[in-house]
Amino acid sequence: MKRTNLVRLFLVLELLVALTLVTRPAAAHTGEDAQLQVLNAPAGPYSVTVWSYPGRLYAGAIHFTVAVADTKDGRPVLGSNVKLEITPVQGPGSPIVVEALNGPANPAASSDPSAAFLYEADTKLMEKGDYNIRVLVNNRATGLGAADFQVEVVSATAYKWVVSVLFVQAMATAVWLVKEGITTWSKPFSWKLNPGVLASQRSAAAR
Repeated sequence: MKRTNLVRLFLVLELLVALTLVTRPAAAHTGEDAQLQVLNAPAGPYSVTVWSYPGRLYAGAIHFTVAVADTKDGRPVLGSNVKLEITPVQGPGSPIVVEALNGPANPAASSDPSAAFLYEADTKLMEKGDYNIRVLVNNRATGLGAADFQVEVVSATAYKWVVSVLFVQAMATAVWLVKEGITTWSKPFSWKLNPGVLASQRSAAAR
């Protein structure tokens, strides 16, 4: 019986892990799965902070959030032209230039007031490997600035296989648990006592 319960517990945990992995992309832009890439990096008259989504970068769609602040007073710098220049460290490849949007151009600003102070950029990195990323900030009033950092993008193939296998196993587990539950509850409940227990109770009552 104990072994059966352990098997059930393992299968339930496997189901939860599979569901977590499957729903993982849905949390990519909520901040729950963000990775801080650089904090207050000097960029001329600015300091730059960058987060990436998801936290672990797999080949495919990637989102970056950039915060730009004035080094003099630490206040957010708005209305700037912010771009990300992404270049593979090894191998040939032209830089990918992505514009980060701020203010009304930032779709997230309508639902989250704090997003009005951030610059958002979406891109796709389909090849695994290391990438150099340069954040370019250009503001008419305060001038130019640039900050560099590096990220690693890993292959999504192995991750997808793991998710697929766990998802199939999880669905089979769910079906088995439902079937087992139906079988258990469909059995008639017996009020018969064990003969040894019944004899013990009668002996105690005779005393």
